[in-house]
Amino acid sequence: MRVTRGQIDGQNFWRCDVCGFETRHRSTFYRHYKSKHLGKFSFSCEICGKGYSVSRDLKAHIAVKHAGPKAYACPQCNFEFAYKCTLKEHMCKVHNTTLVD
Repeated sequence: MRVTRGQIDGQNFWRCDVCGFETRHRSTFYRHYKSKHLGKFSFSCEICGKGYSVSRDLKAHIAVKHAGPKAYACPQCNFEFAYKCTLKEHMCKVHNTTLVD
């Protein structure tokens, strides 16, 4: 593992010498290194095996990819989304329009 540890303005920081990622927290640095450079994850989806370094990302993945019926459907193509913000993004990118609330 290649890491640079130092201080900027009196604040400790950790820098990944592989990709330049920086953080002030040692635990965040190690989580980054394990997941991005070693491919090791603390949390894995039981359905598809995709790995995540934090549980909230796994929960979001399950809600978006594997949960039952989605709460928001596109009025133009009926594609379903778990989050309203994702539907709005879809409407803009795919249909070049906005969602009217």
